[in-house]
Amino acid sequence: MHIIKKITKHEMERRFAIGEVYSYYFCPDELYRKETLNFLTSGDYALERLGIQRHWEWSRRDFVNSLPNDTEWSLAQLRLSEDEFARLRTVNDGGWISYTDGSLRLVDAAIFLQANVHVDQRVAAVISACNQGQCEMCGITLFGHTLEGQLTIVEGHSRLVALYLNSVQKQSTTLCTEEIEVVLGISCSKWRSI
Repeated sequence: MHIIKKITKHEMERRFAIGEVYSYYFCPDELYRKETLNFLTSGDYALERLGIQRHWEWSRRDFVNSLPNDTEWSLAQLRLSEDEFARLRTVNDGGWISYTDGSLRLVDAAIFLQANVHVDQRVAAVISACNQGQCEMCGITLFGHTLEGQLTIVEGHSRLVALYLNSVQKQSTTLCTEEIEVVLGISCSKWRSI
């Protein structure tokens, strides 16, 4: 993994919101969803803030705000490789604890979910969309204490499971890339979801 450039917390929040507008966390009203996405991609700071606020009304404001204030945010390139994915950890949450049998390793969750597709229909839908090249990559967010150490997934668990199964294990050419752009937060502070 390597850093592309530093970004602001606002940009992290904007990308996080874009990622979730496509997920089950967001409002099911399609018009409201499209309008929110237009705000988030407008390039106008005030409209972007409005899009972020709309996301927070429906979703995980407290979760995003739980990230340490001293976090330095960057855009980074994540290689689609066994080595990189071996460093990824899920959040310490009931479902992901179960899918990883307590290891919190994304690779373990991916292997379990591949063998037990019926367990999580949302993840199965993301895997299917990824197989068809229809998976939105914006907003995948990782958190860690160092660039070289373990990284916890803040946003994008299902998409990373799909990428691991399709692009790392199968080496599918659906994405036609060896790297994806992610948001990376580095902080010396402990985060509650690790």
